[in-house]
Amino acid sequence: MNGNPDSAIAIQRRLLTERERIFGPDHPDYAFSLFNLARTYTRAGRFQEGLPLFQRTIEVRERALGSEHYLVGYAWMSYAVATAQSGDLPHSIPRFERAASIFRTSLGPTDTSLQDALEGLAIVRTMSGQTGPALDALEAAARAGYKRPARLDQPPFTRLAGEPRFQALLSGMK
Repeated sequence: MNGNPDSAIAIQRRLLTERERIFGPDHPDYAFSLFNLARTYTRAGRFQEGLPLFQRTIEVRERALGSEHYLVGYAWMSYAVATAQSGDLPHSIPRFERAASIFRTSLGPTDTSLQDALEGLAIVRTMSGQTGPALDALEAAARAGYKRPARLDQPPFTRLAGEPRFQALLSGMK
């Protein structure tokens, strides 16, 4: 987000109010504005205000679209990322797992969104010192088609460099 975060938040809040007035609080278009406001808050580092809006986005989208819709998955993914960015790594893990599950079901076993969710899960598990589960997530990402060896040469994945499973993954991608 470039510019003034307060201005961006004010604009997103006005859009949310208008969409609620036009569509009602249970419509996917209203959820779209909730999602955008949540992202705007969290990008500004205002997690206490943004994280609950991700929860509300998920609730509205699940009612309107079903719990396995890919837009629900995107909300879970953004919720997971923002939760991790807020420093709450333990709570981000099940959110990444839920996003991955939805993407696997709704978009297929090789979709890039699934790969992104699994990469996020691997990052958080690596940062949490959970080497085995981090490698499990990376292996699942590789099975889904993940091929980003340059990314794996960067932190936090450099912490896994001495692991034979990690080296095997890297070798398989190059």
